Amino acid sequence: MSANERQVFLCHNSKDKAEVEKVRNCLKDMYEIKTFMDKYDFETFKPWEHQLEGEIFSVGAAAVFVSKSGLGPCQAKEIDKFAERLAKQPDFLMGLVILPSCPKKLSIDLAKKIEPLGDRHWVDFRQAVPNPMAQLVAVIIDLKPDCDFSMEDRQANKRLRVELLEIYSQQLEIEVESLHKEIKTELHSIELIEKQIIEE
Repeated sequence: MSANERQVFLCHNSKDKAEVEKVRNCLKDMYEIKTFMDKYDFETFKPWEHQLEGEIFSVGAAAVFVSKSGLGPCQAKEIDKFAERLAKQPDFLMGLVILPSCPKKLSIDLAKKIEPLGDRHWVDFRQAVPNPMAQLVAVIIDLKPDCDFSMEDRQANKRLRVELLEIYSQQLEIEVESLHKEIKTELHSIELIEKQIIEE
């Protein structure tokens, strides 16, 4: 597939790859939208930076995914490149796709890094209404945002949102478990110190 056939570039932090893959698969399988995602679309044995440059300046749109992970180093470079294209081509479609784990208030650092997007409206997977997947599909294939999607589409979009929330829930469970271990370690250290003090 040549670069200029791509409809949307999925610009993401590698820490969010599982969620972005879910979105990619839905775009591909439900709507036959051609995406660029590094894991699947870099050609083997060819310089990846050259391929990336070609995609950035020829793809139809760019979806910039953000979450609690912030921006990855490669993602930040991609945004800078897309900002160059946006400066030359103001009608280029580029916007934020907010994943469920993204905090309601963005950090100052993240807000600065996504500044090239300006006041463009975003797609928010933290909320059910308006339907975030329908919004994303509509902008990529140039439909009206309020177009009537089929029942099958609506159900698939709900399933996708549930899957994204499940991934976020699993991440939270891992974080909570890690915190519990840290607390136990700290409590054990305190007990040892207290014991030493008593013995002295």
